[in-house]
Amino acid sequence: MTVRFAFASDFDKTFYFGDRDPHISSEDLKAALDFQSEGNLFGVCTGRSLHGIDFVMSGVLDFDFYILATGSLVLDRQRNIIYRSLSNVDAIKDLNAEYEGKASIIIQANDTVYNFGKPLPMQTHVDSFDEIGPNIYGLSMYVGSAESAKSEAAHINDEFGSDLVAYPNSRIVDVVARGCSKGHAATVAKEHFGVECMAAAGDSFNDISMLDSADVSFTFESSPSDVQSHATHVVSSISQAFEMLR
Repeated sequence: MTVRFAFASDFDKTFYFGDRDPHISSEDLKAALDFQSEGNLFGVCTGRSLHGIDFVMSGVLDFDFYILATGSLVLDRQRNIIYRSLSNVDAIKDLNAEYEGKASIIIQANDTVYNFGKPLPMQTHVDSFDEIGPNIYGLSMYVGSAESAKSEAAHINDEFGSDLVAYPNSRIVDVVARGCSKGHAATVAKEHFGVECMAAAGDSFNDISMLDSADVSFTFESSPSDVQSHATHVVSSISQAFEMLR
């Protein structure tokens, strides 16, 4: 059975706002649930881990698919693996060593997030890579500003580009295996579910590949102009995007 619409949404600052109360607006949540009730698929496309999504979404909404770790892992509603790509562990270790002490780093692996510093919500403290194991999707670094994120992403792509790819966010750099992207993962999901039209929404630079790959794409009036140029529509909210698909 062909699905007419699937919607891949970035999570933080697109559908979920950690600095607001409520974190998800009632209009956006209702629009998402209505969209699903009509037989369409609504999924998340994020740099977060599965644990990071479940930590804040349990009991709120079940996504029909999960694109996680910046496109390294794609799961269906039942958490079955549709696609998975692991990073070169030695390259991740070398990158971590280069930025250790210069940036706040987390490691994406095993459906959760690890750090080598103080334990934090949604993160597991470890003392070495041996405790993490080989199933590493990538890492993310907090570098403080959009300008620094772009600069460091360019450096990483120059130095580690044979194994890894870096995507700048507003203040974070996400690093995953070469060939991974939100856009590639959204295409994988579209083909897997037999979707006629894949829609996507995102707010930042690491969403550009997803916006480019989608049949119809949305970003926000508050998004950087570079991001807006890759979207087919500029909207004020996810609920407005859902309305435009009907």
